[in-house]
Amino acid sequence: FNALDILNTPGDTSGAIRNILFLIKDFTELEAVGIRLQDKEDFPYYEVSGFSDQFIEKENSLCARDINGNVLKNVRGEVILECMCGNVIQGRTDARLPFFTHYGSFVSNATSKLLATTTEKERQSRTRNRCNSEGYESVALIPLRSGVGTIGLLQLNDRQEGMFNLQEINFFERLGAIIGAALARIHTEEKLQESLTQVQALNHELESFAYAVSHDLRAPLRAIEGFSQAILEDYIKELDDQGKDYLLRVTNETQRMAQLIDDLLRLSRITQVELQTTQVSLSVLANRILNRLHDIEPDRNIETFVAAGISSQADPRLLDQVLENLLSNAWKFTSKQPFARIEFASMDRNAECIFYVKDNGVGFDMRYAHKLFAPFQRLHKQADFPGSGIGLSTVRRIVSKHGGRIWCESAVNQGTTFYFTLAPQGAKQT
Repeated sequence: FNALDILNTPGDTSGAIRNILFLIKDFTELEAVGIRLQDKEDFPYYEVSGFSDQFIEKENSLCARDINGNVLKNVRGEVILECMCGNVIQGRTDARLPFFTHYGSFVSNATSKLLATTTEKERQSRTRNRCNSEGYESVALIPLRSGVGTIGLLQLNDRQEGMFNLQEINFFERLGAIIGAALARIHTEEKLQESLTQVQALNHELESFAYAVSHDLRAPLRAIEGFSQAILEDYIKELDDQGKDYLLRVTNETQRMAQLIDDLLRLSRITQVELQTTQVSLSVLANRILNRLHDIEPDRNIETFVAAGISSQADPRLLDQVLENLLSNAWKFTSKQPFARIEFASMDRNAECIFYVKDNGVGFDMRYAHKLFAPFQRLHKQADFPGSGIGLSTVRRIVSKHGGRIWCESAVNQGTTFYFTLAPQGAKQT
């Protein structure tokens, strides 16, 4: 039979192991079979067939314990596992002895004779002898190994003597290796799925929190702005210039706070958005954004250049946000230049397509570049260059969602260049 086919069949792991045990039992006609799997410090039975409930209850735990029930550990801090099952799992075997194999399995075709003719030292530790007391003469314990160690064992028992030969044990050792590797893979996939589920739940909670906070913040902000506006309209004659200035500042700050809330919500939504990819012309997007910026400030002495034919397999809505942020930043940070220049183009480096937005603006000290993509981190004064400090965080999240990366190069008063990539198969230059 093919254990891999069973383990690779969609369904629960317990059901797959149960099916494997039933097949082993039918194939060998042994009375009892079981699989132990690691559960924290212990290796309890995961699935069994043929063992009595009383046997399982007595043998389920392998941990050695003191009179108070506390788990015992050796000088290295490792849990001490009892009986022959513990020997096999923890590698306390000696292939020079006839009842241990080079693979690390234990095999006996006559446990009564084995116990009568060997010492506990030869058997590597104190054994409970419960298999023998239950009448099982033929016993085989096969380690289940993964790349990181032993994760359990396959146990085969029968009350008749002489049920195993070398060829059969070799077969079960190969089967144990297959089961161990498959179970390790399944365990890893289950852990990854569990982590993914937790992350998705956390993202959902964060999004709900962001919406709740934004709702709670908007109401007082609207009230502050509304009352400030009412004072300006109804009591304008009773205010001096300083009072009017104060109220205008309050109104401006409430508007800025509202923009911050919108930006935070936009940032929180990025992780929830499912990518809808298509072939996107980044050149068209960049030209559209720069044309809009020109329309807003037609008197700017600025030169813009967009390389033709740049496209990528991406989500057009999200890529529009990336270019909107990068090009708007370049527009803003070149505002004090007598002659400004902004460039959007791409280049090939090591078989990778790299997009970039370059400007000759104010730049910044690269010692602070590590702060650049963190929310609310700003490298320039709000009075000089207004902004929420959220835009580049959004850009990095979108680029990462596309499987790419983003970085920059800059120098004070010498401009800035932002580079970004997308998934290798998505980007191209024509």
